[in-house]
Amino acid sequence: MSMTGYLRRITPEQLHSVRQKPASIRTLLRGPYDMKAMIRDQLRGKLSPQRLAMEAAYARALEIKDQIKQPGNVPGASANENRQKIMRPLQEAGAFGEDRDVLNLQKSWHTLHYLMTGSALPVDSPVGRAILGGQELGPDLGYGPGRILTPEQVREVAESLSQLAKEDLVRRSNLSSMVAADIYACRDSGDLDLAHEYLPQLQLFYDEAASAGYAMLLYIK
Repeated sequence: MSMTGYLRRITPEQLHSVRQKPASIRTLLRGPYDMKAMIRDQLRGKLSPQRLAMEAAYARALEIKDQIKQPGNVPGASANENRQKIMRPLQEAGAFGEDRDVLNLQKSWHTLHYLMTGSALPVDSPVGRAILGGQELGPDLGYGPGRILTPEQVREVAESLSQLAKEDLVRRSNLSSMVAADIYACRDSGDLDLAHEYLPQLQLFYDEAASAGYAMLLYIK
């Protein structure tokens, strides 16, 4: 079974909640649209929060669709752009299995960490905390418990990541050394190239989290 690295942005309120009840981290991982919970609540004769959120998102999508059709609207947006506007409320509600607060690094998490820090092991620095840092909290999620970064630590990581460039990673890419260091899922140049492409995604993810005052949940499963 492969080891996949994830980052999830969480609010300060969610951080406080999981610190009070660490087992609730599993609930966070389900995201905004939990099909099992929705079906369970429906069988009990209740409208689940997921169902209510989806109905509200659908109503908002129809409202946007009607606005676009209104006479007098300035033309110019393409059909694709209008479709994206209509679908956005449903996407944000998680109707399509997407969660904008999650970054999936796939199997590149270890390669990227190594290229950013020069070490296969956790490194106690802002950049080192971006993927393998944080305080362990809660149950085993597959390959150890989740790890929490506070909003202050997220800001520190975001600032440090902003100083990295893709060229820095390319200069540190030495496939033979990384294979010898047993970097997970790093066996050819394609694995290195993929990790390089994740850097801007990681930078943007942390930058948005820092701007919004989010904490971060890191985990491998």
